Amino acid sequence: MPTAAQSASTKSRYADTSKRIVGIHEKVASGSRQATQNYLDGYENAVGRVSDAYTKVAARTGVKWISDIAEAQADLTKGIVKAYTGAAR
Repeated sequence: MPTAAQSASTKSRYADTSKRIVGIHEKVASGSRQATQNYLDGYENAVGRVSDAYTKVAARTGVKWISDIAEAQADLTKGIVKAYTGAAR
């Protein structure tokens, strides 16, 4: 039968182990949140660059209505992506 000292020692070890596990979990969760933020930032930047390139190519056609449509589509795309990333954050 375990003595009171052994029982207290066992409880202390369990408490220490529990604290270490919680600490590891918090580090993993923090890293996951940071990775998600980096992904969303990268996605938003990539879509913005593609939309800007699309608008520039359309502007080079010299046809006003084509560049207007391309700009409107690019603005819509950027707005949708901003809403999507904002909701994900």
